[in-house]
Amino acid sequence: MDVVKGLLEVNPNKPNSQGWTLLGCAATNGHEEVVKVLLGRDRVNPDGLDTYSRTPLFHAAWGGHVEVVKVLVRREDVDPNKQDKFRRTPLLCAARGGHVEVVKVLLTQQGVNPSVTDNNGRSPLLFAAWYGHAEVVKMLLGQDGVDPYRPDKYGQIPMMIAAKFGHERVIALLQHKEPGVWEGFKAKEILPYGNRI
Repeated sequence: MDVVKGLLEVNPNKPNSQGWTLLGCAATNGHEEVVKVLLGRDRVNPDGLDTYSRTPLFHAAWGGHVEVVKVLVRREDVDPNKQDKFRRTPLLCAARGGHVEVVKVLLTQQGVNPSVTDNNGRSPLLFAAWYGHAEVVKMLLGQDGVDPYRPDKYGQIPMMIAAKFGHERVIALLQHKEPGVWEGFKAKEILPYGNRI
C-alpha cells in the first residue's frame, strides 16, 4: 500500500503510456483493497476515462471482478451506463464475458439500460447468446424492454447467433420467451439455421 500512496503524489488520473489510469489498473486486476485506497483520495476520479473512454467500472465488469464492481457502483459519482469509444457499457461487457454475479449487480443499479447497444448494434442479450452464457441470457430476458428480436446492424438476432454457435440451452431459453414464434421446434432443429448466417 505504501507504493500506491507514493503513486498518488503524481497525477493519479493521468493515463500512462498504454492509456491506463491508476484506478483503472487496480479495477482491471480485481484489487479491491487498492481500489478502496485510491477512492479514499480526493484527487482520484472514480469515473475517470482511459484512452479508450473506459472507466474503472468498465474494467472491473469486463474482468468479472464483482467485489470491485460493488465498491464502484455504491458511489454516486460513478455512471454505470457510461460507454467506451465503441459504445460498450459495463453491463454489455459483463454479459459478453458471462460474469453472472457482475450482471446481477449491474442490473440492480437504477437507470442501467439492459438494452443498450454498441456501435455494431449488439446488445448484452446478443453477446450473451453469442458466447453461450445461458444464465446471463435468462437474467436479461427477465428485464423490461429487452427485445430478443432486435437485430444488430448486420441483421443478426440472438436466436440466429445461438443457432450459429450451437448453444442449445440459450436457444431453449429464447424459445421459452416467445413460444408462439418457435412453437413445435426443438433446439436441435433450430441449429441448422445458424449455418446459413
